[in-house]
Amino acid sequence: MFNKNNSNKQQVVYVLSLVSLVLLLSGCWGKQKGTDQAPEISADDNSVVLLKVNGVPKITVDSLEADINEIVAMDQQFKVMMMFNPQETRERVFQEKKRMAVIEEWALSNGIRNEPEYKQKKAKIMKHVDMQLDFEQFLNKHKVDISDEDVLKYYNEHKTQDPRILVSQAGIKAVGVEFAGQEAASKFYHKLKQAGADNLDKLAKENKYFVRSFGIVNEASYADQAIKDALSKVTKFPFVLLVENQDQTKFWVVVAQSQEELKYHEFEKIKENLKQGLASKAIGEMLEVKIPEYAKGFDLVENETYFTDLKKNQKDLMQGLAEDQDINQDSLEQDQN
Repeated sequence: MFNKNNSNKQQVVYVLSLVSLVLLLSGCWGKQKGTDQAPEISADDNSVVLLKVNGVPKITVDSLEADINEIVAMDQQFKVMMMFNPQETRERVFQEKKRMAVIEEWALSNGIRNEPEYKQKKAKIMKHVDMQLDFEQFLNKHKVDISDEDVLKYYNEHKTQDPRILVSQAGIKAVGVEFAGQEAASKFYHKLKQAGADNLDKLAKENKYFVRSFGIVNEASYADQAIKDALSKVTKFPFVLLVENQDQTKFWVVVAQSQEELKYHEFEKIKENLKQGLASKAIGEMLEVKIPEYAKGFDLVENETYFTDLKKNQKDLMQGLAEDQDINQDSLEQDQN
């Protein structure tokens, strides 16, 4: 509900539904016969009337073009259709709007909108529409502005922390083979030292060993601490190491391939993404302040015990289940004895 983009959801659903129906049309509606009469002008928007139902203008040139422009702005596929075949696409939209006009007139003439089920569904939909519009207007009246300078400041201060900015941390790129015993590890280590670090894959394949990538190793990585400590001392690359963990239960032959610098996305490429995130955060902070302020001016009466009682009941239930399990376990042990 609190996503600003949700305010357009009802509109998007309508537009996409309209596009889907348009694409399914096969020209089954016949064209109107030509006439020498001057085109009728609608009093509502002062444009040519394209369709009247029971004497009432339903579709005009301006209303048709407004709908088409709305769909173009929201649907890339439809935009392409308008570029390559504008007249046929425009007529298909008209035919679909004509279909909906007939359905609307059928609903009105048959009293569909007065049926209880219709009213109930409409009320539910309108309740959500009102909530969306209320929230949208609340945001409009309490604007949160995030400038490019704000985004750049955030970018510079969070280069090494924000995963949206960071491509990879600084560290040592490393690969290696794990062994359960020191003898096998030492033997492979000396072979690799003699053959050269670049031959790790070849030697591992010959001995049917699995080569594991440790990625970029630094203090924040998931590699074993012994590997991190050993790699932190490497100053030239590539370099072969024989590493063992503290209790000597695991051994690795590790190749330190290269020293990697900190890498992050260019500012312009992620500026808009960062701005949206900062705006969402700022909106949340604004709501935390404004909602309590407005609540003080209204007669809010909150049942504070309801959720407290729910939590207590849940805790009591879990405690009872635990006690029953202990009793059953004691009974089972007595039976076994």
